[in-house]
Amino acid sequence: GSQDADPPFNIEDNSADTGPDLQDDVQKGFEETLTAVVDKAPDEASRAIAKSIVARIRDLQKLGFTFTIRTTKPGTMLSSGARGVSILTTAGLGEATSVAITLNNNDNGDQSGTGHTVTLHELAHAATQASIASDATGTAAEKLRSLFNDIVKHFNSRAKSQDTMTDFEKAIFNRRNNALENADELLAWGLSSKQMQEWLNSFTVPGKRSGFMRLLDIVADALGINRSQRTALAELIAVSDEILSESLTPYVEAANAKRLSFGKQSSASGTPAWALA
Repeated sequence: GSQDADPPFNIEDNSADTGPDLQDDVQKGFEETLTAVVDKAPDEASRAIAKSIVARIRDLQKLGFTFTIRTTKPGTMLSSGARGVSILTTAGLGEATSVAITLNNNDNGDQSGTGHTVTLHELAHAATQASIASDATGTAAEKLRSLFNDIVKHFNSRAKSQDTMTDFEKAIFNRRNNALENADELLAWGLSSKQMQEWLNSFTVPGKRSGFMRLLDIVADALGINRSQRTALAELIAVSDEILSESLTPYVEAANAKRLSFGKQSSASGTPAWALA
């Protein structure tokens, strides 16, 4: 199948990855990493986000997705210059969609990829990148792409006067981070980076929020989200909550229509392959 690697997670200008190092958990395996990213979260907001990401990964596993995670060998790092990467490999009917995460070994100093921030970032990709890449209609992924366009418009208006840009905006402008590379990165950065969250909470965007936002209710106070304003952060948390909780059926149907699996289906009916074994 084809491979879709997310662009490098460059956080040279992001806040330091001050959370706990998860290398021991990562090297034990994917399940151990899922447990650790929740149990060892540095704050309640990160824990709430991690729980939602893990829950969506569980949904994908039930559909037949396979997930792996590993670190680079000691003394080596990802050749792309990234600290972590999540690679989605699509599959035909009867085969399983797979996601493989690789993180820089923690012997790489400030380029380590096993801190909580980078690990959470790559797990956010793993939980959502297949949905975001789908052309299924009427989904939260569609809303995310629309929100991405609104946020890029705001950034472009800010970039017209570089003298007033914040340090974080300058980092985006000078491509020292890839926070606005695409909708996929917007979501992963917004769920894992405190600097990105602070920036998104500094301006409003057009939008209609979903009615019941569990994730926003949990993290609003911790992140200082003003519920009375449609800040970009509030809108991103809202659409992220939908992506992490909506029905996956439209994505399965859209993939199956192309003779592809979304997880693992044996036929375009969406019947799991193992149900027919």
